[in-house]
Amino acid sequence: MQGAGRGEGVSLILLTTLGAGDYHEATYCWKDYPPHSTKLVSAALAQWFPEAEIKVLVTPLAVKKNGALLHELLPQHQPLPIANGETEEDSWNLFQTVADAIPEDAEVIFDVTHGFRSLPVVTLLALSYLRIVKKVSLRAVVYGAWQPGQETTPIFDLTAFVALLDWAQAAEQFLRTGDARPMTTLMSTPDVESLQDLKEPLEHISASLAFQRPIQTARNAQQLRKQIAKVKKQKLQHPVMSLMLDHIEDRFSGIAHGDDAFKDRHQQVIKSQYAQLRFYVRGGQYAQAIELAYEWMRSLQMWKLGRPQGQGLWLDAKRLKPDAMAQSDFKPMELWNEFFRVQEQVRLLRNAFAHFNEYKKEFNEELADPSALAQQVEHIILSLLPAAVRPLGLELEPPTAAEAKA
Repeated sequence: MQGAGRGEGVSLILLTTLGAGDYHEATYCWKDYPPHSTKLVSAALAQWFPEAEIKVLVTPLAVKKNGALLHELLPQHQPLPIANGETEEDSWNLFQTVADAIPEDAEVIFDVTHGFRSLPVVTLLALSYLRIVKKVSLRAVVYGAWQPGQETTPIFDLTAFVALLDWAQAAEQFLRTGDARPMTTLMSTPDVESLQDLKEPLEHISASLAFQRPIQTARNAQQLRKQIAKVKKQKLQHPVMSLMLDHIEDRFSGIAHGDDAFKDRHQQVIKSQYAQLRFYVRGGQYAQAIELAYEWMRSLQMWKLGRPQGQGLWLDAKRLKPDAMAQSDFKPMELWNEFFRVQEQVRLLRNAFAHFNEYKKEFNEELADPSALAQQVEHIILSLLPAAVRPLGLELEPPTAAEAKA
């Protein structure tokens, strides 16, 4: 977001505002640029970035009070007339003015120093929107911190706070879908060096979730949580990042386990894989959820039979048929009735997904409605499966309030 430009042919926009207050001479300092004395911080920025096209948001009150000063110090500016921001409609008009004024692929330096009322907030939201729809880049967001009696006036760089929006969006995508690519891309920037050690664990768990590898996902979740714990002991460049890491650690706590679980605690493996089912459902990945549910129910059958040992619990489960349960020591068989009923629903849905619903007559015409399919998968995973396995001695975590509401 910050740093050098994106190459020749990319326009640099200095977007600033004109206030209606009194302006005073100040010597502005920022980074390694030479100090510049002026009444307008935007004039100092224009001195440091001579290639920038200057666009100034101006209200009628600001023009009346300081229009002459603006023309004197920034004669080459382009005025962007806006209202005084007294109504919600004024805010929407401001949003549109900013959207129309910034071309595609432009870089923007946004000076918020003299923003009036909600102007800085609305403008920043507009720029955030343009970053998506027009591929606009925010090179910097700055504020000139003038106070009476100061020999020099520092300019604060607020760009890192805007970057938190990127982190929030990237973290949300990872927690919802398992896709860590936006997060690992952000971790490639030098200003978040303390997070570098998380890149590889994030890439590994992202791949295992994408390719439906529950055993690797559990291991990778365990490694991710361990690495997060180490990173949190360091001094983070941005302390608020710890909140994001806490959320990630919590989300994968139910999935994570080590290799010892395969040897001694089969129930932990079963519960871990159910947590993965819920992860897929939360992210709207219904095909992955129902595919894993089909295999998960086979694994549970094998777990209840008490064989085999180790990772074969997952691999050999596919060979088991429901009627073989009658030969097991787990009685009475009536306890399995609901399990087998749900298992048949899962089988039909799994085949519908696997065959792209080509055989609608066999699988029921209702499966032709995608929205109905989504609701059916959610109902099976979040409600029917926990109820079906409860008589078998397995208590699964109940749906969260958000899942139940959905």
